[in-house]
Amino acid sequence: MKILRSRTWTHGAFIVLGSLLISGCGAVSVSSSHAQAPQSSTAISTIYAGGAANHTIIIPNNDMFAPYIAQLNVGDTVTWVNEDTVLHTILTSPTMQGDAVNPTQFQFVLGPGKSASLTLRQPGLYYYYCDAHATLVAGGPAAARTGVRAFPVPMDGFLYVLGQGISASANQTVNMSSDKRFAPWLTIINPGGVVRWMNQSQRAITLHGVPGYGLLNPTSLDLRVAPGSSAAITFQAVGIYDYYSVESAKVVPVWLRPEALPGVAGYPVPMEGIVAVFP
Repeated sequence: MKILRSRTWTHGAFIVLGSLLISGCGAVSVSSSHAQAPQSSTAISTIYAGGAANHTIIIPNNDMFAPYIAQLNVGDTVTWVNEDTVLHTILTSPTMQGDAVNPTQFQFVLGPGKSASLTLRQPGLYYYYCDAHATLVAGGPAAARTGVRAFPVPMDGFLYVLGQGISASANQTVNMSSDKRFAPWLTIINPGGVVRWMNQSQRAITLHGVPGYGLLNPTSLDLRVAPGSSAAITFQAVGIYDYYSVESAKVVPVWLRPEALPGVAGYPVPMEGIVAVFP
């Protein structure tokens, strides 16, 4: 199993950890176990290389999933390991479900030092969060609850499951307005698809891809859109692109996560967007 950093942990007896909700027949399988997790508090944002069948996401002592985005193939298994001292929940957003986003729903609870594994058999973009430490806002993204250790970065994550069968329209439009949000903030396209950003605000907006993801952001995203105008990018490379507005957010180097700047509209939700390109 490929993991974020060198560490040692062992599996004990098989234990059911919490409630499980699955929408769909046979698309997702879940197993749970107890793990003796080390007392680590620092995570390294890493993306897994293609071909690995097993992947691990760490929950360190910081109300965070690491990595934030994991790339898998259909049939791969992902394991969450709770290295924290408190309980965390993991559930897909109940407000988003379709052929491409959360094609199946899952929900389970992880106590301290425990782990749970999930095998995904449908391609798509899975968006999940911890509802004990984050809450969903209008439009779908999660916002960090006041007082959580990673505030204002929300405790959420993506599984980008690569496979055939995802179809999308060739042209997509993302609106940017004075509320410092991308609408929609999740965009699904196929190779050759065009995404156009419309700036409906009174100020220029600069978009940057989050650096350091390796297989993520396969080509750079760097775009400045003048007020009242638009700009477009044609996406040819399959992959997932994580981007943000430099006027409204900054990247936290340890986590490689956009963080909303204090005082901006929409705080604490960062002005962040995702483009997922499926073959």
